[in-house]
Amino acid sequence: REIAMVQKTKTKKALKRVFVLLLIFVILCLCTITTANLIVVSSTRNSMYEVDSEDLLSQVGQRDCIVILGCQVMPDKTPSIMLEDRLRTGVELFRAGVSDTIIVSGDRTGDYDEVSSMKNFLVSEGVPPEAIITDFYGFSTNETVRNVSQVYNMKRVCFVTQEYHLSRTIYLGERYGVDSVGVCARGHVFRWQPYYTGREILARTKDFFLTLID
Repeated sequence: REIAMVQKTKTKKALKRVFVLLLIFVILCLCTITTANLIVVSSTRNSMYEVDSEDLLSQVGQRDCIVILGCQVMPDKTPSIMLEDRLRTGVELFRAGVSDTIIVSGDRTGDYDEVSSMKNFLVSEGVPPEAIITDFYGFSTNETVRNVSQVYNMKRVCFVTQEYHLSRTIYLGERYGVDSVGVCARGHVFRWQPYYTGREILARTKDFFLTLID
């Protein structure tokens, strides 16, 4: 019986140590995530604008290009509501004279093609086809921004995406040596926004450390 009691006590102590270590690990992870997000968001806050801002052109300035980031395309090859909001915002910036060039960047895998859908929509809204550059290798935000900087050699860029996603995009642009501003795509409030925001918190953390290593 004494041996059993001793063994039980040792097991409790071991479990307590495991719990404490796990708690410390969780706290460290939360601190890391919070710090990375605060740095990304606070460093880009003054570079974000609304499309309906008064005298938007003077705030954003003339840019080498407007970059519209891709997202889901529907089975009938039309933009999703989220993507359409981005595209309409990009059209407004183009018409306002922010730039005479638009880069549409997104995923193209097999029959799935965000970029062609984006270009077709822009053309239907009156943007000349020759004003549109198609980047079929924007498989992630990081890759889109890197392509804009290193493949297309753009130095002054206006990024267009939803507000929750814009901080990371601008931050990546600055890290890749691009003078970056962003305009929030407006139009709809999304039912799944808490999920998008939670995923973005983790993505900011990932890209914050990736840019430190790269």
